[in-house]
Amino acid sequence: MTRSERRLAIRTAALGLVLTLLVLAADLAGAFATLDRWLYDERARHCQFFARPPTTQLVYCDIDDQSLLSVGNLPWPRSKFAEMVDEIRLAGASALAFDVLFAEPQEPTPRVDATTRPAVVTGLIDHDQQLAEAIRRFGNVVLPATFAIGRGESSPLFDDVRAALLADLELTVAEVAARIRASSASPHTEQGVAQVYLGALRAAAFERIDAAMRAAPAATFEQVRPSLLRRTNPDVQASALLKLLRGEYQRWQAQAALARLARPRDAGDNLPPILPTFDTQAPIAPLGRASSGTAFVDYLPSGDGVVRTMPLWLEYRGGLYPQEGLALACAVLGINPADAEQVSITADAVTLSPPGGKRPIVIPVHTIRPGRQRLEAGTCVEIPWTGSSDWVVAYQRWGIDPHLSADIVWQSCETRRGIETNIASVDQALLFVLGQLQKEKEYAQLERHPPPPDDFAPRAKLIESLFAELKATQELDFYLNATAEDRKDEQIARYAAAVRTLDQARRTSPELAERLRRQRDQLRKRLAGKAVLIGWTATAAAGSDFVPTPLHPRAPGMLSHGTIFNGIMTGEMWRRSPAWVGRAVTLLLGLITTAAVAFLPPWKGVFATLAAAGAYLAIDGVLLFDYLDIIPAGAAAGVIAASAAVWSGCTLVKLLVEGIERARITRRFRAYNDPALVDYVLEHAEQEEQLLAGQVRELTIVFTDLRGFTRLTEALGERTVGILNQYFDRMVPIIRANNGLVNKFLGDGIMFFFGAPRENPDHARDAVASILQMQAALAEFNKQLAADGLPQLGMGAGISTSHVVVGDAGSHDRSDYTVLGDGANLASRLESANKYTGTSNLITERTVEMLGDAYVVRPVGRLLVVGKAKPVMAYEAICAAAECSTPQRRRVELTSRMVDAYIAAHFDACLESANELEGEFGPHRLVDLYRKWCERQEALVGSAAFEGQIVLAEK
Repeated sequence: MTRSERRLAIRTAALGLVLTLLVLAADLAGAFATLDRWLYDERARHCQFFARPPTTQLVYCDIDDQSLLSVGNLPWPRSKFAEMVDEIRLAGASALAFDVLFAEPQEPTPRVDATTRPAVVTGLIDHDQQLAEAIRRFGNVVLPATFAIGRGESSPLFDDVRAALLADLELTVAEVAARIRASSASPHTEQGVAQVYLGALRAAAFERIDAAMRAAPAATFEQVRPSLLRRTNPDVQASALLKLLRGEYQRWQAQAALARLARPRDAGDNLPPILPTFDTQAPIAPLGRASSGTAFVDYLPSGDGVVRTMPLWLEYRGGLYPQEGLALACAVLGINPADAEQVSITADAVTLSPPGGKRPIVIPVHTIRPGRQRLEAGTCVEIPWTGSSDWVVAYQRWGIDPHLSADIVWQSCETRRGIETNIASVDQALLFVLGQLQKEKEYAQLERHPPPPDDFAPRAKLIESLFAELKATQELDFYLNATAEDRKDEQIARYAAAVRTLDQARRTSPELAERLRRQRDQLRKRLAGKAVLIGWTATAAAGSDFVPTPLHPRAPGMLSHGTIFNGIMTGEMWRRSPAWVGRAVTLLLGLITTAAVAFLPPWKGVFATLAAAGAYLAIDGVLLFDYLDIIPAGAAAGVIAASAAVWSGCTLVKLLVEGIERARITRRFRAYNDPALVDYVLEHAEQEEQLLAGQVRELTIVFTDLRGFTRLTEALGERTVGILNQYFDRMVPIIRANNGLVNKFLGDGIMFFFGAPRENPDHARDAVASILQMQAALAEFNKQLAADGLPQLGMGAGISTSHVVVGDAGSHDRSDYTVLGDGANLASRLESANKYTGTSNLITERTVEMLGDAYVVRPVGRLLVVGKAKPVMAYEAICAAAECSTPQRRRVELTSRMVDAYIAAHFDACLESANELEGEFGPHRLVDLYRKWCERQEALVGSAAFEGQIVLAEK
């Protein structure tokens, strides 16, 4: 490559870097949100090669169109839900959850006895009570609630109106406006008050009822009414205000029943931000008191309305409420979601600890900002949508059908009801015949202690006994074959009707019983031991809810709850990588594209760009997403945008200025060798090949890297290069002044070494002296940055003294005088390790040996860095021995005690020293690191697995 070509490549690379940074800035601003969502959905649809089979522990009980035809149009009487709950319980289901709100009470309806002629009303059917009893019989039922997300209505006007009504609920709009004008300078008009009056009245009424009920939780509405309405005549039973207050009273009762199932949020809880809510529609109080659990069924749609992410917890009035999929999983696992011992909530995981010593289930979560609300939603999961785009047969590839029509359950209810109706008619007929035959004992037994209403067997025995007696007197045939003439006698007609009813029942009841047995066997095969989720799937149902998902244009809302349940039970949960990972990948691909365009011919650049982007998308979709269940946040969209922007922009510029830039590029590249190396080669020109050939020497290698440089880059953009050059202008002279050779610049880092090409017995001391002087120079540089209003920088260094190969490495036309070997790798790893230990530099044990007494160092620990099979003892250079202060020596002493205790597996002593170190010198990352590793290693005391090391899992 000629000089001009090289110069052009550099300029193209600079442009590529700028374009990459612009793409990163645009990504941060959300410019690629639509593309990112589209790629997210494409991954979910097409990258399912390694998807685990769904759980067989969940059955969706679909309230579908066929169910509406069988049961009737909505709303269904809750007594019908009660019958279905009983059938599901008898089928052996382990847990039941509803995706149906029961927020309003149902009016009782007349109970009609159809066995009499004419039919008579025998009482009232309390539908709510029947469902509550069925839920109580089941025992493991989760009822849903829906919450209004946000902090609620708040404005100076609303707050003033609410405060006035809190004092007196009977104030009119005009009276409220007058009071506000009289008590404050707020210029609220009567028209303005009227706009918020109703909402403020509801809020004030609920607050007043809440205060009254907290004082007397069992009080009825009539008992609390006098304290709410001091001016209204107690004889008044109907008014708009009374209706509103009764509604708020019922709402309070429902929320009180709901609150008993919530997880209290204590002031000391170290929880991530939980999405707040300001109102709820809870199950009515009788149902709430009967249920064993509650959950929210609200969605958190993305900007395009698609349901991809869901918080696992919401907060309402100081209580935390789980998402329905999580609540159902807890019900199946025998976990109480309100128990902090069984359900742990942190910023990155919700951990379920099933009883019986079973392995904990860790659900990865993260925090987002939903929509444009100024709220944070922690404990969010990526819903692990799996299967085909047709939700009805989504799991067909695994041979699993989790859907069961509610109509099948209802058919069992209908058959059982038919049996009960039939048996009711039989009981009436038996009582009549027993009375006619004067069998007082049997009559009294049947009337007072009848067998279960669906058990025909004892009745069949009684029928056979009576028929045998009637047959012996030849009455049986008479009543069975009574003519119309015979039935003109009312007594004979009643007798004949009763006998015929019994005769028909003994022939049809076994058939009905067999039908019910088959139906229940079918249900038992589908439901035994499983969780059941009841929800709407009927397209014509007014109460049904359909939502778009990554896989489905429209899918029943309960599928989102079931999919979360499935992910928890199978472990197939997606976890989103930190946002910086996506930015880093975008930066990397932008740089790769930059390199491809800058240093390759145009056609090769296109191929390399497409290959790099395509390879990453394959890795992203198949390896990361499908196999490892990791979603690199924003990476795919950033890669496409960066590759496209960098390739198109750089290619255009390269084509325009290619000829002009070649000379400048050539000059720039020729200036890249260290002057010390050039001088040495010139001094020994006759020995050039021998001098630059590979040699094994003991050298000291140093890697440095800046901390906080990303923030500086974001603040300055392309001007960062100038700041970086100023930094290098300060640091490089220090290195060279201490006999160091600058090998290469690594972004904002530097690699340099001591002891070559010139022999230097003090290479370790020179290396440490360089680092300490560079730290001092950086402090002065930070003052300049601060004066310019720029972020401060930090520097980490890794120093390794080791035998390495040093020499000229590369191709025949391009080479680099560098070092190769484990010592160089170790120095790089130690530089990165500073992030975890909180140190400014880390040096090896051999470096410390060569320092002698010239410098004060403190031990950091036995660090097992990536790429090493055995831990290495690392130290931090503090200062020159002659300059060491008393506090510095005290810090070294305490650190040494802490490290020595840990290596000796004396964890209590280690923690004691850590506390003492923190007490004297304040919090430090190294102290926190040792605390964490003491907790991890306590279980390994005495084990061969413990070698006193601290494992650093990342570079």
